[in-house]
Amino acid sequence: MTRSRHVWALALVGSIAAVLVAVWSLQPERASSSREIDAEPRVELGPGSNHGETRRPSTLRGSSKRIRGRISDSDSGPLAEGRIDFYCLGSVYHVSTAVGEGGEFEAPACATGPTCVRLVHPGVEQPRGWELEPDTMVDLEVDAAPKITGVIVGPEGEIVPGAELLVQRGATRIASSSDAEGEFAVALPRARPCDRCDADDAESSCRREPSPDSESARLLVTAPRLAPVELELAIDEDAEVELAPAAPPIRGRVLGSDGEPFDERARVLAINRARDHERHAAAVDEHGRFMLEGLADAEYSLRVIRDERELATLALARPGDELSLRSDHAARGSTLILAIANADGEPIAEARVDGGPWRAAISDTEGVVEATAVLPGIYTVRVRADDCDVVREVLDLEPNVGEWLRRVQLPRSCR
Repeated sequence: MTRSRHVWALALVGSIAAVLVAVWSLQPERASSSREIDAEPRVELGPGSNHGETRRPSTLRGSSKRIRGRISDSDSGPLAEGRIDFYCLGSVYHVSTAVGEGGEFEAPACATGPTCVRLVHPGVEQPRGWELEPDTMVDLEVDAAPKITGVIVGPEGEIVPGAELLVQRGATRIASSSDAEGEFAVALPRARPCDRCDADDAESSCRREPSPDSESARLLVTAPRLAPVELELAIDEDAEVELAPAAPPIRGRVLGSDGEPFDERARVLAINRARDHERHAAAVDEHGRFMLEGLADAEYSLRVIRDERELATLALARPGDELSLRSDHAARGSTLILAIANADGEPIAEARVDGGPWRAAISDTEGVVEATAVLPGIYTVRVRADDCDVVREVLDLEPNVGEWLRRVQLPRSCR
C-alpha cells in the first residue's frame, strides 16, 4: 500500500470511530459501577443513622449532574466497604450507593443545592459534614473509630468463645461477641457530624457540636454457665476479662388462673435490678417449667411474655429460688385460624405470618395457619406473600370463643 493510501485508510478509521463515539454518547446513561439503589433505604441502626428512621426518596431527581469521589483511611488507604447515603436540603433522602473496592463512589447530584454525603460504616468516622458540589472529583478522608479490644477467659484461664458483649460509650451502644479464640474488637463510632441538609431537621441524631471524647467504655459480658461481669475498659487498650462461675439458676413453673401450665410459646425474662441492661431469657417447656441460667449473684425482677403479651411479673427473685408464677389469664385459650386468599378468593400457600401467636408461620396448601391456646386480646399480624406488600391485620379476639376463623384477602397485585 502506498503512503497516501495508508494515510487515507487511517483517516477513514478515525472518522468511523468518531461516529461510533457520538452514537454511544446519545445512549441513555448507563448504571454506575457503584450499584446505586433507587429504592427506599432499609431501616438500619448504626453510625450516622437516624434511629432507624426511613426517609422517602427525593422527588428532586432530574439533574444529569453527578457526585464523584474517593474515600480513604489515613492508616489503611482506600476504604473498600461501607455504604453512602446522599441527602438533599431539608434532610430529604436522595439515593444510596456502596463504596467501591478502591474507595470510589458516584451518584446523581441533587437538582438544587449541595448534595450531603453520609457514610455508614461500622469502623470509621466522618471527621466533618460532607456537602459536595457536582461534577468535581473529591478526595475524602475518614478517621478510624476508637475501639476496645481484649480476650474473654473463664475461671481456669480457658478461652470463652461466643461470649455476648454489650459495649456502651456515651450514647453509643453496640452488641458483639467474642470469636473462636475468645478475642474481641469493638469499634465505637460516634454519631456523624451534622451537615447543611440537617439544618431544618430537629429530630436528626447527628453531632451538632464537638463532644469531649470519653477515654473509656462500659463492657457487659455474658456467657453460658458463667456469671455476667461489667467493667470499665480504656479505649484502645487490650484487656483480659475473666468470668467467674455462675450463681445457681432460678427455676419454676408458669401457670394460668385455671391451674394449667402455659406452653412453649411463653418465655421468662430476668432483669438485673442493679443494671437493667443485663437481661436473661428462658423458654417454658410443655409442662410450664423454666430455668434461668448464667446469673450473677444479684437480685432480679421477672416477666413472663407470651404472644407479645405480658402474663405475669415478679418484683424480686434471687439465684437458687424455686418459683411458681401465676397469671391472671387461663392457660387454655382459643384456637385462632387465619385463611389467606388472593383477590379472587383462591387460597395462597406459603405465605408467611408473623405477630401475635405466630413466628415465621407458613400457610398450607389451603392458605391456612393455626394457633392454639391463644389468649383474648388485640393482636397485629403481618402477612407476606410473593410480589406483595406486607398486609397488616388487627385481630380482636374475645374470651371463650373456642375456635375463631379470620379470612384475610390480599390485594390483587399479590399472586
